[in-house]
Amino acid sequence: VIRNDTLRTGDKLILTKPLGVGIIMAAARADCASDEAQAKAVASMERLNRYAAEKMAGHDISACTDITGFGLLAHLGEMAAGRVSIKVYADALPTLPEAVEHGDGCLLTAAGQRNRNHLGGRVNVDALPFATQELLFDPQTSGGLLIAVAPGEADAICAAIQRDDPAASIVGEVIPLADCE
Repeated sequence: VIRNDTLRTGDKLILTKPLGVGIIMAAARADCASDEAQAKAVASMERLNRYAAEKMAGHDISACTDITGFGLLAHLGEMAAGRVSIKVYADALPTLPEAVEHGDGCLLTAAGQRNRNHLGGRVNVDALPFATQELLFDPQTSGGLLIAVAPGEADAICAAIQRDDPAASIVGEVIPLADCE
């Protein structure tokens, strides 16, 4: 059993699927999402996390969770458990096509806004573009795994996952609580 709240300082964080499912589906309901974006969102939701999970065997994994309707940041908060802080590499976040464009256009979800309100002042996203903020709060249906792995193994496991899940990316690192700005 791999717990979700046993992060270690220095761990790297790998996200196995792109963000933006909630935003793309909101855009589809407004008849604004392209067929391609909708197809990619559905394909992402249909893709099993089993394939990425299989790649974890034999690696120094400290924690793992799947991203659901609470969005990436709420799951990161649960993983940090008030013991560590997380630095997210915003530029490394995998996203679905058009998700940034629709986020900038305020095609958002009520669940994403609830996620934002729930996290309140516990996250600092003010310096990020609005669309990136929304992707961090965006609810995911059948989202990817968020895997915490020893830094020396992050590149190897990410590359292995990318063979089946090309969007997988190292999206952050665990830092000491005192280093939080």
